[in-house]
Amino acid sequence: MLRWPWLLDFIRLGLHSGMRPGEMLWLEWRRVDLQGAFITFEAAQPKNAKTGQKNGKLGRVPLNLVAREAILARARFRAEHCPASPWVFCRKDGSRIARIIKDFWVAPRMPNSKTSIRTT
Repeated sequence: MLRWPWLLDFIRLGLHSGMRPGEMLWLEWRRVDLQGAFITFEAAQPKNAKTGQKNGKLGRVPLNLVAREAILARARFRAEHCPASPWVFCRKDGSRIARIIKDFWVAPRMPNSKTSIRTT
C-alpha cells in the first residue's frame, strides 16, 4: 500500500484536466459533476479566492476518462474513510491535504515504493 494513496490520483487529474495544484487541493465535491464530466470554478472573490480560477472568472474544466477515473478513485476513498469530508483530496480523517511538494519529492525515494516518478 502506498504511503500517499492520493498522489497518483492527484497527478493523473492534473495532467488530464490542466488544473493547477492549488485548484485541486481546494477542490470540493460540490463542484464536481460526474454525470456531466466537469468541474465548476467559482468566480474568485476575497472570501473564496482559493476555490476560484486564477483569472477570477467563473468556469468549467471538462473531465476526460483518465481524469474522471481519478475523481472516482477519490470518491471511493471518501466513501470508505471520510464520507462527510467536503474535500476531494483529503486524509482518512477528512481533513484537506494542504500541500504536496514534500510528498511528491519524497515518494520516489521511499524504499519499496511502487510509485515510479523519475527525477532525472
